[in-house]
Amino acid sequence: MRPDLFKAVILQVPFLDVLNCLLDETLPLTSTDHLEFGNPILDPKIYEQIASYSPYDNLTNKEYPAVYLSL
Repeated sequence: MRPDLFKAVILQVPFLDVLNCLLDETLPLTSTDHLEFGNPILDPKIYEQIASYSPYDNLTNKEYPAVYLSL
């Protein structure tokens, strides 16, 4: 929310592309994630809600802090 306050972010277990993961039923964890988040394929309200906070779907053209991603 305030990238100007930080120089870097460390993401150890990021779930950044929430919506696209939930839309891909071929992924092994999608069915269990539907239990937690709801199914955006079947419910347009759930789709809109997840799209409103999904980090990947809310990128804009601005500066972001440096990110260190460790798998």
